[in-house]
Amino acid sequence: MVISNTEQNIACECSESFVEVADLIADKLRASIMNRDMDLWLRTIYSEDDIANEAQIIWFKCYLLDKMPCFAEFEIINVSVHDSSLILKCKINLEYEKFNKVEEIHVYTIRYIEVQNDYKVVWLNKIRKPFMDEQFEAQSLTFQADLIDINPEWWSNEALIKLSYGICDPDSPMNYARAVTRNIRFRETISALECASILSNMMSLRLTSLAKKLYRFNRLHFLSAVYNASKDKVLVKLVRDDRDNTWSSKFTAPWYGFDELVSLSEDDIISGNCSSYMSFLYAMLRLGGFDKQDVVQLRLGNQDVLTLTAEGKNYLITSEKIEEITEKTIYYNKDVTKVFSDYWFLTSQGITNLDEIDSKRYMNYLKCSLPIFNFNMSFKARVMSIPEDFEYRLPDVGGADDISLLNLEIRKHIFSKSREYIDSPYTWAKYAFQTILVSKPQAYAIWSLQSPLIASYITEHDTFLKFIKDIKQYGQKSIFCEKDRIMTADQVVRHKTCDNKAKALLFFSWLKTKREKNSSFVLLTTKGDYCVEEMNNENKFWDMESLNETKEIKGKILLAFNESYSYYPLLRKEVYTEITPAWLLKLENIKEL
Repeated sequence: MVISNTEQNIACECSESFVEVADLIADKLRASIMNRDMDLWLRTIYSEDDIANEAQIIWFKCYLLDKMPCFAEFEIINVSVHDSSLILKCKINLEYEKFNKVEEIHVYTIRYIEVQNDYKVVWLNKIRKPFMDEQFEAQSLTFQADLIDINPEWWSNEALIKLSYGICDPDSPMNYARAVTRNIRFRETISALECASILSNMMSLRLTSLAKKLYRFNRLHFLSAVYNASKDKVLVKLVRDDRDNTWSSKFTAPWYGFDELVSLSEDDIISGNCSSYMSFLYAMLRLGGFDKQDVVQLRLGNQDVLTLTAEGKNYLITSEKIEEITEKTIYYNKDVTKVFSDYWFLTSQGITNLDEIDSKRYMNYLKCSLPIFNFNMSFKARVMSIPEDFEYRLPDVGGADDISLLNLEIRKHIFSKSREYIDSPYTWAKYAFQTILVSKPQAYAIWSLQSPLIASYITEHDTFLKFIKDIKQYGQKSIFCEKDRIMTADQVVRHKTCDNKAKALLFFSWLKTKREKNSSFVLLTTKGDYCVEEMNNENKFWDMESLNETKEIKGKILLAFNESYSYYPLLRKEVYTEITPAWLLKLENIKEL
């Protein structure tokens, strides 16, 4: 193996002592690559997260141990200091006889670790290179645009109400609650949630606006515009504040959709996991005109990637790069455990919503077009079937002028597919999108009560005065642009902002947890949002606008729900049975004011 140690033209922006530390770390990293010493590589990096450590092992093993480079180069580009951390930027070049060259730019964050009594790399970020020409500057892309829903109120969206009226979604509210959090455990149990995550992004007004802004008629040019505009704005982060190194926390941490990631962004830069990043790109490409058979999302153990076809060529998008797939392409993860699109899925256990013929056809196609991956899958069981003559055509983003009308057409399309194929991923997508225009809004109350964040929050705010004082400091705006979407209680606490209907859901969660003996429910009308508590056989109304108790409600009742039942005159005719709760029967006595 030819070795090149390049240290020319180093830009330095820090003190001499920090330069010495940077040189020491760089020497260790360089030596580990040149000597193919994985132990030294891992000793130089410090992380308490097993997933992050596993990613380093897989990368090193693939590029330096399983395959022998004929040439290796490690070049220092820049050394700087940021927020008391040392930043070391380097370029790694690896060349092989039978495979494509690997070129990566690594940015190492270095800190002193007391338990190690040494400086260590605590974070590694890989800089993505542009795809084709820079056709859209990333700096001009913003996620914080102030977009307005075309409907003034959530209950005035006549088109979606018409598509939702009279439907009874087939699964239980408990299961639909899993579509809200979409954590790893739930996505492994219900693979339709993978499709739902993509579809919920496609229904986002923010994403529709971005797709329209970046739209190019030529698909490769559109791909270039999307990738280059987002490569420095949507980052992949393995470590999260809301989970520790226990597998239980990793499996139960919520999956963040695009709009929630935007709300959590800092300096207009989004940080999410690789699954969120790929689902974002997938939704953008589909909105921009890529056909349903041209984009596929793959699960490779703990990592997601996209594969797509454009102008007769196949491309691979990973967390680090985009490249054309050829017989010389190498990638450090090969074994596929799940394949899915925005409407079908197939797992390594053989579970799919395709019929046996279609599943075999897709597998043969993927094996031929993506020879670098191992597809050890076979048909075993079919769930949530879709008809063989299924058609799925999205509205034309390129030909649309009004973003709000375009977004409404996209949502109407998905709502209509849900109505037509009620046990399909499109129904799950509505709950993942958190529209309140569903037949079982109890799902949102169920997850609000189940959320570990809410359990911790209520323990901390254990008195009513503490609780009221806290929520009075919250912002008055939902993280969602669309009026018919409702934030769950944990989202309200996480973002410290909400509209009144989400505030009612948090209020309900607190009352239900602290005063379990009393019945309570969320009540939404044409003139206000309330939380109702039944005490001593009397209803106590809390107005979410003032956060004060009121003796009467205003407006026509649209929806009342808790974790067990819902009364929804806007979407259905109520049929009373022996299991109808007493609080619902009393609603008949409430007159419109």
